[in-house]
Amino acid sequence: MSPDEEASVRLLKDAYARWDGKPPVQVTITHGDMFALILACQAMLTHPAVTTGIKGQLEHIGRQFQETLADTPEIYALLEAGWDRRFDVGPED
Repeated sequence: MSPDEEASVRLLKDAYARWDGKPPVQVTITHGDMFALILACQAMLTHPAVTTGIKGQLEHIGRQFQETLADTPEIYALLEAGWDRRFDVGPED
């Protein structure tokens, strides 16, 4: 790991230690933006550089958003399919 990468890792570890135990952050977000964040969480699970711990966090966050956003069984099923790699599509699809 380069010195810059090591510095970035230390920065993130320090931030996580500082944030641990703090109250949840409240945000206002549109439904469309929440949908985009769910898709981003789902897509990041396939990225080879993302560690297992971060993947678990991303899935936890994405599923919380999914529970909030899905207002019909059909939308829930559509979002749920996004966690299953068998339903992945390419950029040309």
